[in-house]
Amino acid sequence: LTDLDLSSNNLSGQIPSSLGNLVQLTDLDISSNNLSGQIPSSLGNLVQLTDLDLSSNNLSGQIPSSLGNLVQLTDLDLSSNNLSGQIPSSLGNLVQLTDLDISSNNLSGQIPSSLGNLVQLTSLDLSSNNLSGQIPSSLGNLTHLTSLDLSSNNLNCEIPSSLGNLVQLTHLDLSSNSFSSQIPSSLGNLTQLISLNLSNLYSNKFRGQVPDFLGSLVNLSYLDLSNNQLVGTIPSFLFLLPSLDYLYLHNNNLIGNISELQHDSLRFLDLSNNHLHGTIPSSIFKQENLHVLILASNSKLTGEIPSSICKLRFLRVLDLSNNSLSGSMPLCLGNFSSMLSVLHLGMNNLQGSIPSTFSKDNSLEYLNLNGNELEGKIPPSIINCTMLEVLDLGNNKIEDIFPYFLEALPELRIL
Repeated sequence: LTDLDLSSNNLSGQIPSSLGNLVQLTDLDISSNNLSGQIPSSLGNLVQLTDLDLSSNNLSGQIPSSLGNLVQLTDLDLSSNNLSGQIPSSLGNLVQLTDLDISSNNLSGQIPSSLGNLVQLTSLDLSSNNLSGQIPSSLGNLTHLTSLDLSSNNLNCEIPSSLGNLVQLTHLDLSSNSFSSQIPSSLGNLTQLISLNLSNLYSNKFRGQVPDFLGSLVNLSYLDLSNNQLVGTIPSFLFLLPSLDYLYLHNNNLIGNISELQHDSLRFLDLSNNHLHGTIPSSIFKQENLHVLILASNSKLTGEIPSSICKLRFLRVLDLSNNSLSGSMPLCLGNFSSMLSVLHLGMNNLQGSIPSTFSKDNSLEYLNLNGNELEGKIPPSIINCTMLEVLDLGNNKIEDIFPYFLEALPELRIL
């Protein structure tokens, strides 16, 4: 027997240690079952293995150091289990590995520096564990890596400058850790990057300004620097990146105006919870592929909401709340996008009446216009918003009888 594939069944119980007797195996896949217990150390006898996949089970205990005997392995996947303890340094013996995935477990301790020996790796995923300490500088030896994911751990201190050696990287995710200090300039060497995620959730956060080197990463499609302590203005070069689809800078300390966008590639833009001011650039309302636009903040964005916003027919989330926007709401806001599910314009200085053109078959689930100076009546066309769950029209100047027609909306909670 050279190939054994029992994946995607409902197998339960433990992995039998007798599998270690099948010494001619080159491929063992028992992923996506309900197997429990520990990984038997006898699997270290299968020295002919090139592929080992035990992912998506309920395996527990430590990763046996005997797996370091499997020096022919090119693919090792232990992800989505309940494995605990440290990553054994013996995995550094697997110098033929091209893919190593131990994500979504309960592993702790430091990343062993021996992983820097795996110079053939193209993908390394250690995300969603409890790993702590520093990223070993030896990972800078993995110059064939195209994807590195260390997100959702407890890694701290600085990002080693040696990661700038990984010039083949297209995806780098270090988010949801406890990094501090500034983003290292050596990451500017990673000119092949398509996706860069440095967002944070914990007390230690990146500081300083948005680094200049980002302007040279012309292949970036996804950039997330949210939930940090970045200061200064949003550099205009970010809006020059020709392929940028996703830009998340929310929850920082950024100030100043928003620059005009030079390309129309953006689909997700979130600059909320900063200290921005000035008017919303007209170029934002020309991003016809935009799905999510969130400029809500403690900022003081001013000016009117132009009717050109209704060209964004794919928009799903529009949140311009907590600013100082004035003028009337564009009449087209009720029917410009059948995909719109969130419309939040609360806590501004909007005047006039609520648009009366809410169309049938719309997808609106959340409508918040609280804290403006809107007048007139509640338009009966809101009854067309059959998916509406939240309606908040408080703190305005609306004069009307109680809108009993809202009783027809089955999901509605009136605030």
